[in-house]
Amino acid sequence: MKKTLTLGMTLAAMGGLAETIEIKAECAGMSAFRKFWDMPLAVAEDGARQCTDGIVTEWGWKAIWDGETVGPLAFDAVNRMLLVRFPGAAEAIAEKLKEGYVIEKAEVALPHLDEELWAMGETDYCGWDGYCVRANWNCDVKWRARRPNWHAIAYPLRKPWKADGEIGPTLNAAVNGAVYWKRWGATDVKEDRFDVQFGPAEVSSFNPNGRMSVTPLLTDKEFGTTLSERLRLISECGLIVSKWEVYDHRFYDNSTYEYSTATGLRAIVIREPSLIVTFREAERLKGETAERVEVKPPADIEAMVAAVKRGGRPQGKPTAVVASPEQVRAWNEAFMAKRPWMEAWQYEHTRELLGLDGSSSRPFYYHLVPDYYPQRLARIMKGENPEVTQAEIDYAWYLLWIDWMMAKSPRMWDGHLTADNMIVLWYDFRDAMPGPARDLFLKNCWA
Repeated sequence: MKKTLTLGMTLAAMGGLAETIEIKAECAGMSAFRKFWDMPLAVAEDGARQCTDGIVTEWGWKAIWDGETVGPLAFDAVNRMLLVRFPGAAEAIAEKLKEGYVIEKAEVALPHLDEELWAMGETDYCGWDGYCVRANWNCDVKWRARRPNWHAIAYPLRKPWKADGEIGPTLNAAVNGAVYWKRWGATDVKEDRFDVQFGPAEVSSFNPNGRMSVTPLLTDKEFGTTLSERLRLISECGLIVSKWEVYDHRFYDNSTYEYSTATGLRAIVIREPSLIVTFREAERLKGETAERVEVKPPADIEAMVAAVKRGGRPQGKPTAVVASPEQVRAWNEAFMAKRPWMEAWQYEHTRELLGLDGSSSRPFYYHLVPDYYPQRLARIMKGENPEVTQAEIDYAWYLLWIDWMMAKSPRMWDGHLTADNMIVLWYDFRDAMPGPARDLFLKNCWA
């Protein structure tokens, strides 16, 4: 995004002049849906949105993040995050300090534009880029009846990035193809981000001028031993922003199980963010002086990419990855083998029970997705290619299982399956889940 700088003056409470500068943000999208693990997502204030409700049309438009069109500035509490940094902030702040000012406070403005009524996906959806959206059980009635007052939270990042269609950040990388997060989604608190949460700050139709205080990013040595380091942090690395409400119990009643509370998938949509820094004159009578700082040159991201293209080794490697067909087959053999604690007769009896519906000869993940979706997938694959093999269909079913897990919103009622989800999914098949799916499984348990 084009960065702009504005300057304002006010009278401080102490009687002296205070000055405020505003630096516009550069933003990028990050998505945990499988399709986007290695895909930079372009976003902008005027990014693609769609009105998809036949009753409510003045608000609640769907945020389109499809990897093909520029999406809106949106973030939810499950799979979609917004990366925000402030190019030019280091130089602008350093210049004010040279003029004899000291930093009073810093805030990130997150102006509200909209919030989703319906997120990308469909009822019982099992795609690779959207949610399983529950549009019945009175969820539609409840969600239309009242607009929410949700909040944004943010974590400071440690790695520089740049919004770009080729080398921009992804779930796996800070610089696509050159610099990888230590852990998918920038979730390693030692190398990817700081374990410090800013917010929650309300960003809603009730509080459209959402503000998040981030003063410690400029003043606290936890974020850099020198002010120069902290200025570079906010300019080059910035923040990763998501929605605070993983679910919203204010939508609950006893007629809809937990369906209506499962609102974590619905995104907050904002206008262009900005960093607003307020300064005051140094109180020289009290011996206070403004801090002098020489700002270091920014990280050369293009040089990092060029070095890799010349044959250099990338920093790190992708950690959100899909297992190969060979690995999946090996897992299935291991999962179907007799457990050490089982007696032979128990194992044979189990195989007999599974054989009643043909399950004893089917891969483990066939049991973990409702039958009608994989069956439909198999019909499509055979229609497109009559020569498709059963092994190819099996592997596609495994990928469908991943997408099914990533499509669920925390707190969504999932039948009386608590024991099955824990015993079968976690304790039996945890190793077969890619990292983002494990994270979402645990978020569901927390919720």
